[in-house]
Amino acid sequence: MTSGLTEEKRIFRKTALEKRRALSNTERTNHSSMIQKLLFDFSVFREAKRIFAFASMPDEVQTNEILAGMLEAGKEVAIPLITGPRKMEAAAFSDMADLVPEKYGILTVKPEKRRILDPSELDFVLVPGVAFSKNGIRLGMGGGYYDDFLKRASSAYRLAVVYGCQVFDTVPQEPWDEQVDAILTEKGIDVCPKRQK
Repeated sequence: MTSGLTEEKRIFRKTALEKRRALSNTERTNHSSMIQKLLFDFSVFREAKRIFAFASMPDEVQTNEILAGMLEAGKEVAIPLITGPRKMEAAAFSDMADLVPEKYGILTVKPEKRRILDPSELDFVLVPGVAFSKNGIRLGMGGGYYDDFLKRASSAYRLAVVYGCQVFDTVPQEPWDEQVDAILTEKGIDVCPKRQK
């Protein structure tokens, strides 16, 4: 990675995070409710059986009700489990009571309740991010966890789940940055150019 692009990503990431954090609590709540409605009306999502989602940080699209709704709909649901540097697995759970806050306050599955799913068997992945380009390129926090995981879940449909303020015409991109199939915001679902699998 060139130092110039590293710096460009750092600056872009800071700007995008500021936009996300500038939303009021009311805006976050309202936008998250609209995103949940749009998601549950999305035909590709409705047909999916095995889904990898995420437990949200306070300034992200709020996913607690989304997770609960997926379980109620009878879907097999998993969320991230960090297992090492740049390494993330899909920890499945069957009840919201199986989730507990980890050291950063983000929900994780209790060790005795989790089942690890093979990423290659997932139907659908809800993808968080700091920013996305309109053609589906993701800019994350820089840890590389999702780039690695999405490569292993290559056959799953990838839906970015973000606020509208996090979508840009372009974002700084490197060859290993993964692309999503569509972007869901409070404004609707935009399908991205077809990615190479």
